[in-house]
Amino acid sequence: MSISIVDETNVKGYLNSVHYKLDWLDPDPNNFPNQPERESNKPVSNLTSVYRLNPGGNGIKVKITIDPKVVTIHFDRRNPTHFSKNFNIGDSVLLADNIEGRMPIHLSFCPPISGLWTQVSAQGDNGINYYGEMDVCLYNGDRFRVRSPQGTISANIGDAPIIGAKMVSDETNGITDVWVDVAESGIEPGRYFIQVAINDLYFTL
Repeated sequence: MSISIVDETNVKGYLNSVHYKLDWLDPDPNNFPNQPERESNKPVSNLTSVYRLNPGGNGIKVKITIDPKVVTIHFDRRNPTHFSKNFNIGDSVLLADNIEGRMPIHLSFCPPISGLWTQVSAQGDNGINYYGEMDVCLYNGDRFRVRSPQGTISANIGDAPIIGAKMVSDETNGITDVWVDVAESGIEPGRYFIQVAINDLYFTL
């Protein structure tokens, strides 16, 4: 297998590597210059949102694309009045409307990256146990599915499970796309969640 799972057991070691953090609403201007303003809780549909990593202004290093297609996405920040589930207060939030039969969050990376992780939650009733699912597509077309540890929908701060993947062999291959969804533990995906949510994205080149 060309990838390994990034989760609570190994994320500290991952953060010791050279990595970047993407706040969906307010990207670091040193790493993501000239980004358009994104409004909190405003629906975005039929529009591709692009973030261009350009650390130090030395040329575009990677383009990150959110592809909503028929899914409406929302940018938000974890707060008591909008999205108030599982994440840390102040975390940026990327929400996608949950549509049966598809993984609603789709991120693309050009050129491919070597790894990424985020936390995953959903808009739904408190007390429901869930796990995140991430499909990872590599440059050579190989596709893998990774699953997060179990979480519980709640207003508890910072307890959303981590989900991610990193390359462990053939580093020239790289991750080109990921799709994210949530599923209630033991039941088919998409039955109880209005929206799927991830917070700040961490990634390595």
